[in-house]
Amino acid sequence: MKKTLKRCLSLFLTLILLFTLAGNAFAATRDNVRQYKEYTCLGDSIATGLNYEHLDASTTFEETPGSYHSIIKQAACAKLHQYAFSGNSTKETRYIFEPDYELDEYCFWDIVGVTAEQIDGMRADIIESVRNSELITINLGSNDIFTYAMRAAFPEEETAEETNSAAAEETWEEAETTQAAPEETGTIALADESGMIAAADEEEIASEGVIFAAGAEDDFSEEAGITYEVKDEVTAETTDASSAGSLLTLLAKLIEGGRILQENYRQIIKDIRAINPDATIVIVGMYNPFRHVKFSPDSVFTGDAMGRMVVDPVNLFLYSLANSYSNVYYADVTETETYYDIKDITMSDEEFMTYMIIDTHPTPDGHQYMADQILKVLPERTQPLVHDWMDPTYEWAEDLSSVTATRVCRNSDSHVETETAMTTAEVTKEASCEEAEETTYTAVFENEGFETQTQTVETGEPIGHVWGEPVWTWADDCSAASAAFVCTRDETHEETVEAAITSKATADGRIVYTATAEFEGKTYTDEKEDDILLSENELTIVAGQTGELSVLSGKGAAVTNVEWSTSRDDVADADASGVVTAKKAGKAAITASVDDFFADCSVQVLFTDVTDPGLFYYDYIYDMVDKDVVGGFDDGSFRPLGDCNRAAIVTFLWRFAGRPEPESVATFKDMTGKSDFDKAISWAAENELTTGWDDNTFRPWNTCNRLAIVSFLARYDALETK
Repeated sequence: MKKTLKRCLSLFLTLILLFTLAGNAFAATRDNVRQYKEYTCLGDSIATGLNYEHLDASTTFEETPGSYHSIIKQAACAKLHQYAFSGNSTKETRYIFEPDYELDEYCFWDIVGVTAEQIDGMRADIIESVRNSELITINLGSNDIFTYAMRAAFPEEETAEETNSAAAEETWEEAETTQAAPEETGTIALADESGMIAAADEEEIASEGVIFAAGAEDDFSEEAGITYEVKDEVTAETTDASSAGSLLTLLAKLIEGGRILQENYRQIIKDIRAINPDATIVIVGMYNPFRHVKFSPDSVFTGDAMGRMVVDPVNLFLYSLANSYSNVYYADVTETETYYDIKDITMSDEEFMTYMIIDTHPTPDGHQYMADQILKVLPERTQPLVHDWMDPTYEWAEDLSSVTATRVCRNSDSHVETETAMTTAEVTKEASCEEAEETTYTAVFENEGFETQTQTVETGEPIGHVWGEPVWTWADDCSAASAAFVCTRDETHEETVEAAITSKATADGRIVYTATAEFEGKTYTDEKEDDILLSENELTIVAGQTGELSVLSGKGAAVTNVEWSTSRDDVADADASGVVTAKKAGKAAITASVDDFFADCSVQVLFTDVTDPGLFYYDYIYDMVDKDVVGGFDDGSFRPLGDCNRAAIVTFLWRFAGRPEPESVATFKDMTGKSDFDKAISWAAENELTTGWDDNTFRPWNTCNRLAIVSFLARYDALETK
């Protein structure tokens, strides 16, 4: 922390010199300007609106609510182009307008996230917005002075030991001791008893040079025009050769940063005016975020006095630069409130450094103050505001007696115009059989931006129809019918209603069709009769294939509203259209029902590889299928010539026996307890159809040879004869 204190002191003292001789100011004639239709905001993280409410504002290039650029946009009723970003300095900004400008290693800081490539891609848009804007604000300087100097002079930060709170408190106590005994040798002391800087004023410093306590001189001093008086007694007590060299390096970088800032700021203003010579340009000054922050809790010394040594010379230069042009203005924002202003915190607190990147930025009130200061320096307009209105909205009164029109400016939602117009009413349609009386309400506005509004509503009831009896029309197959109704008041008014068809079987094998139509709250019916037939009584289908069944009338027409069901949905089923799907080998009865009439079709499903009744094993296989002894494979095949394992043979016998429940579970080592064959094997072991192998295994997946099959059959026969 000792090093940090010395660095800060050298930074503050040096900046007095950097900007005192910034240039001669002159009073310029400021002409009134036209309406600010478009506004471009350039600058660093302060200009982005970065704060605790908007931590993502630093690199989004979007409007930040509550920021000074947002407030100015609202007040000026202008379209905003927000191109400020964190880490921006005069170098990056100059690079925007001059692609050939040579950047150094301190530009586009990696920690910020904005890259030169990103700016290259945005350059055309930024320049176009500058060209089209009537108002441009620029807020730069902090990164040129503070960030650049500290990064360049001290590329390696202090260790954690140097920044812990205990060391910090020790340093602040040392600083307090220094305050109580200012030197009387003419050097600049830290502070007097009142907490004010005990130093020569700006004029003395500018003319006589800075008297700096150090142990060495650098060759940049002559070029910079700064003189040094080496104080040996100070050197012996507070510095060594290494720290002195670091401080001199910092001083050199501060001078270099100040020189580059002045050079670049002047060129940026020239670049902008070359693009848009008529724009109103506002240079936003600097503020001191540490003005209310004490060095330690008991200190009377704050960062205010030292901060002025930085802020005042910079602002003097910016003021001078602004006064060099007739349409460039300087906004004094030295009283901007930051988060340090509203926190009870000292420079010795750990939180002081932890949150510095945020706490040095303006609070919402600070942004309001900055916006007020910027707006204050703008010249008065010679024309009224020209709004970019969004499409108006219109709100009708519940009784349609009035309409309120509202429109909002696209650039500022605080600019609103509203007007309420009373309506006139006129009957625009007389009532008829089918249509009610209609009345049209009309609202006419005085504001030319609002269009005449009309709304037509029904204000009565139709006089209604007087319908005659229906005329029925049937389809030839009785599958559909319709009823036509004609109005007795107006024969051109005709309504046709499709009827719902139901059917019912009669005892003599005929079916009665009933057509039912609902119309105007009444029910109308008509009937037709016809014979019924089932398309198939027996159906043979191979597993995985489909067949089709239908119920027909005596005229051959299909009968609708048929319900289908199956006796075994694992073998075959039928959908609502009568399409039968064969699932696995076996027999199923498919039933068609029409009201109280039922018809069955016997469906035989075959294996995919046992379809020829001429095969000697055809009947044996399907006899076992009917007895639910065999069911084939999932793909619908039986694989009659395939090998059969021991588990399958035992399962066939178990199913043939009626699938009895075993009293216990077999203890063969290779039984998983999860197999489909477990019950069959347990039953076979329990009834001594099998004893397994000597190693207490059953080996269910081994192929069952003829000897084993005969043995299983003989033991099963013996079981049946007991």
